[in-house]
Amino acid sequence: LHEREEYFYLDEWEAFKKAGVLTNMVPAFSHDPPHYPPKMVFVNHKMEEEMDLLKEFIGKQNGYFYMCGLAVAAPGIETALKKAMV
Repeated sequence: LHEREEYFYLDEWEAFKKAGVLTNMVPAFSHDPPHYPPKMVFVNHKMEEEMDLLKEFIGKQNGYFYMCGLAVAAPGIETALKKAMV
């Protein structure tokens, strides 16, 4: 599973969440079950599922958004962020 190999700093993220520094984290591992195969789920797909969360934390509470991954994903992520802020 890619999550096991690519979830960098998992212990640190969990510690930040436990300390209240990190409110929410929604990872997207495109090649992992239960969705793969037959389809891959990317960051922008997860963002579209969590529009209310993005609106609340980024739009209303001036939160931050961090994305780790390939730059090729940037256009889809930008589109999802714009949709959330409308």
